[in-house]
Amino acid sequence: MKQTRARYKRGTVRLQKRASGLHVWTWRIPGKTATGKKCKLRIQLGTIKQFRTQSDAETERDRRMAEGNHSLPSNAAVFGEVINRFQREEMPPAISTTNSYQSLLKTHLRPKWGSMPIAAIKPFDVQLWLKGLKNIETGRDLASKTKGNLKGLMNRLFECAMLWGDLPVGRNPIELVHIRGVSKRQKTPRVLSSEEVWAIFNELEDPWRVMAIGQFCFGLRRSEIMALKWSDFDWMEGTVHISRRVISREVEETTKSEASNDYVPLHLNVALVFRAWREKTEFKGDNDYVFASPFFAGTKPYHPNSYHQKHFSPAAKSCGIIGLGTHSLRHTYRAWLDETGATLGVQQKLMRHSDISTTMKYGAAMSKPRREANDQIVGKVLTKDRVFNA
Repeated sequence: MKQTRARYKRGTVRLQKRASGLHVWTWRIPGKTATGKKCKLRIQLGTIKQFRTQSDAETERDRRMAEGNHSLPSNAAVFGEVINRFQREEMPPAISTTNSYQSLLKTHLRPKWGSMPIAAIKPFDVQLWLKGLKNIETGRDLASKTKGNLKGLMNRLFECAMLWGDLPVGRNPIELVHIRGVSKRQKTPRVLSSEEVWAIFNELEDPWRVMAIGQFCFGLRRSEIMALKWSDFDWMEGTVHISRRVISREVEETTKSEASNDYVPLHLNVALVFRAWREKTEFKGDNDYVFASPFFAGTKPYHPNSYHQKHFSPAAKSCGIIGLGTHSLRHTYRAWLDETGATLGVQQKLMRHSDISTTMKYGAAMSKPRREANDQIVGKVLTKDRVFNA
């Protein structure tokens, strides 16, 4: 009985196998969750490279016990409980982000770390884990972008744990984790000439032609042009309010970032294009979507992927440009802004990038430099002759 009790207090050491081959020794000890429920807490001792045999791993366990650096509070928060509270209280309002978070939590974070006390999760162990992650379906290394998303979500969970008192307030340990290739651009964006832009416009039929013109002349993302309503247009002031986006088939009353929710200039020639389209469409009420889908009786806009895959890319291919996506219009808009001589601040305001949202303020009226820069871009591709003769 004494031996059993002693063994129970010391816990057990097990080898946890990984697909990458870098197996990890884990130390399981009895504990309690923050709610008082009994559970098995897992502490990572090291990899199989560090401790070749179970005896070596048990020696490391005994060393930690002797030094007392293994101890955790009896009410130490288990990472799975932090996840549960995060799902209840801190999920972002954007549907797309919530769905992404739920998938990462279910597929990766909860199975791996859910039963461990959050205080026992070490940044080096997280980095090793991320490095060895594989795609479940293909068996290949998980994409660096996905690994970066996992790191970002873990970072947020640790912040919440500090906020809720489950961890001492201090530097977030996940900030020490480094993932290679997260911000590396896989493909250089294609910047179009004015002739190429107009050639693509001419290959499109309405409403896709109007979408492409609007996306380019406003410098919008595909998700934003699809979500426009007629009430967003201020014809007298010459502005368009960007305040929502379409993700998959759902309209979100939010934008990608706080800075994305802004007004963009409405050039006179662009206004003529949209007024002409409003005369054609059966959905012309102020609360109607500009690009309302007749397949949903106007209650939803067209699907963004339909615009991209079935219309824009084929139109670009007809012009001799293979594999061009709609986001190339936004990249081209940004590149052309450089040629206008517009200041960097004006350019970033027109692009509505979040990086400068904390340093740049804007008023209700459209600033003259922003309108002049936008006018030069639109004027290169859209003239009155082209508007009326297209």
